[in-house]
Amino acid sequence: MSQPGRSGLLYHLLMALGFIFLVAAFYLMQYLNFTGWVASLGPVSHQGAFKMVAVMIWMTPAFLAWKHYVRFINRRLEIQGRYYEDTYYGTQPDNATPKPSNEGAQQDTTNDDRT
Repeated sequence: MSQPGRSGLLYHLLMALGFIFLVAAFYLMQYLNFTGWVASLGPVSHQGAFKMVAVMIWMTPAFLAWKHYVRFINRRLEIQGRYYEDTYYGTQPDNATPKPSNEGAQQDTTNDDRT
């Protein structure tokens, strides 16, 4: 994509399409009454907690698909950046710039008259 304006519009349209997928996955869960089924497995006093667990179980694959979808779109449209989980887990992508080190930084030694 050589046109930056068109690439930005296409990126936003593709992100909207992916978000519609997430919303559709949630409504499919509601339509199939997955939360009700999981809530019926536990005691009545804990139905809310079981419904929350049902949403977590159902939406985990959807968010995993979302993550890979976003990375695919970024790679396809040649959008560069750094993902938080890449630096957290120790993998550095080829297009990431290294962080500056704080070894030579001076400490701020001003008095802070807070008491």
